Amino acid sequence: MAKIGRAPRPGDADAYYPVGKLLLSFRHRDGHGEIMSLEEHSGVNRYPFMIGFAVPRKYRDVYQEIFPRRAFALNVPDSSMADVVARCEALHGTPGDKFGALGLTPRRALMTDTVMIDECPVVMECRLRHYWPVGDYDFVVGELVLAHTDIDVLERRRSLEWYQTPLLRAREGR
Repeated sequence: MAKIGRAPRPGDADAYYPVGKLLLSFRHRDGHGEIMSLEEHSGVNRYPFMIGFAVPRKYRDVYQEIFPRRAFALNVPDSSMADVVARCEALHGTPGDKFGALGLTPRRALMTDTVMIDECPVVMECRLRHYWPVGDYDFVVGELVLAHTDIDVLERRRSLEWYQTPLLRAREGR
């Protein structure tokens, strides 16, 4: 296949970092649950297991809400939740009950002071470990303290598949 070399451009991120989306949930300072969709995430350590994610600096309020409680959950949606993930992206930055607006059920975490999404088949309950400002993002690392997994997934009656974002997108006028 023919290739061309060029410096990466901001719109190229999907081609370089194809990942499945996660839903970040955490408890807001007033006690209600908050949700944000994440694309930029990665495992950063095997034991103890740590996972990191990037939050655009313009959403710095997310880190400021996570920091006091030092806890958050990374919720793995399945393909039936694609519409919820898309609506979640549109709601970011708007005040109010995102769980209610998205038709999701908040569930209190067992090991940390955070909230989880009950409809997600896998939820990683995490304790905040590190934070670094990196370019236009804040990189947050959490240690997995408890994994919540649907019984059907554990017993292999149901499997999860990561549906990646399209690597190439058609653009008008090109």
